[in-house]
Amino acid sequence: MIDQKHQGKGFGRQAMKALAPFVAEHFPEKESIYLTVNYRNPSAKTCYEKAGFRSQNDPYLGGPVGPQYIMFINIHP
Repeated sequence: MIDQKHQGKGFGRQAMKALAPFVAEHFPEKESIYLTVNYRNPSAKTCYEKAGFRSQNDPYLGGPVGPQYIMFINIHP
């Protein structure tokens, strides 16, 4: 989570871009990273997309906060 006064400065994107290399180095047996992002948060979805995450076709509909995109990135392309 990025404090509101620091959002839009690229910190979230930098952190998300660093995640896959970090996982590859420290957890080499892992193949992918998955996350969910609320439909009502298009800024977060864009941030994840810029970091290389892609959306699955099927949303997650079972949560208490509304529909969520399921996003993933392959660690070892």
